[in-house]
Amino acid sequence: MTEEDHSLEGMTRRRLLRHTAWFGAAVVLTAAGGEVISRIATPGEAVAADDPNALRFVQTSDSHLGFKGPANTAVEQSFSRALTQINGLGHRPDFVLHTGDLTHLSTPAQFDQVKQMLGTLDTGHVSTVPGEHDPVDDAGQKYRQAFGAGTAGDG
Repeated sequence: MTEEDHSLEGMTRRRLLRHTAWFGAAVVLTAAGGEVISRIATPGEAVAADDPNALRFVQTSDSHLGFKGPANTAVEQSFSRALTQINGLGHRPDFVLHTGDLTHLSTPAQFDQVKQMLGTLDTGHVSTVPGEHDPVDDAGQKYRQAFGAGTAGDG
């Protein structure tokens, strides 16, 4: 890793994806005064916009619970660290959105584990969207059983 890789200044989507593969992360988004501000979740960091009417939410993805391999030998700990980052923000997000690949092999136990872990978030609401690893062998039936009919991924 270079010194540039350690810096969060000038974060690009490609660099963010590379970082999330190592440690798990969340992106904080704030919509205030017609502007959307995004940044990596950093516990205790001042809120990007002090506007009391701002919409503040967090997007996370690719927890891949159940993955076993050299790319990340501790996915549960990585995802837990990302959730801790979210709970340690200087504000309570209006909602958190997990955008896919909640699990790696879409087993009921993996869905239950991710649901329990997401339940630890201090937020107004948590929404999930399945990724390609979530409906691996059943067209999303186990995902819908865990997260409810009518959720993203139906149909």
